[in-house]
Amino acid sequence: YPKANDNEMEFELHGIDNEIYSKNKLFIESLGLKNAYITRDNYGFRLYHNLSTTYKAILNDDDFVYYDAKASVPNIIRELFIQNGLSDDPFLELFNGDFYENWGVATGVEDRDKKGIKKNFNVVLNGKENEVDPIQLGLIKRQFPYFYTKVVQTGYAREVIKTETDIILEDIFRNLPIEKALSIHDGFIVEKETESLVDIYLKSREMSYPSIRLVKKIIKTE
Repeated sequence: YPKANDNEMEFELHGIDNEIYSKNKLFIESLGLKNAYITRDNYGFRLYHNLSTTYKAILNDDDFVYYDAKASVPNIIRELFIQNGLSDDPFLELFNGDFYENWGVATGVEDRDKKGIKKNFNVVLNGKENEVDPIQLGLIKRQFPYFYTKVVQTGYAREVIKTETDIILEDIFRNLPIEKALSIHDGFIVEKETESLVDIYLKSREMSYPSIRLVKKIIKTE
């Protein structure tokens, strides 16, 4: 399980009537795992459980369906720009195609795979400048000054993660019309037999959050 640090102090979810807790607990127990461990951090209020880092090795694409919010964090930031009248800001050009691939090219990390680029973006977003190459940081400051000064330097990353949690976990996941589901930060996994029911539900919620687009993703078993 993720370990608490100075910014992320774990605390237990209480109450068996909590829909989020219940859905995860029932899913975990349905796999034959006892003593479901479910906790949340107080940085972005993300949820962690027994399978947070091991689900790929246990679940398969024949029996389960993985719904993932594609580039949810960047898209939430995009909405912030638009709401502040910055629809012409250079940062928004990164959304013309695959955001992470464009971020890699624009900031000089195009030689990394997408997973590496996503990690790099999150490091920058969280203001960990000591972990960012100085040349890349210079490119970011020059090309995306508003993103750097109003998002990176202000610690806005936490608000973005909290917003993601509010949308995906506290609303969409909580209200899934099924009893069992497994939350995975910016998405969730359900049993294959409930796929059609979940598809109908998600279709009905499309207009609730225009910045969030849930797509089916291969679990990629190890």
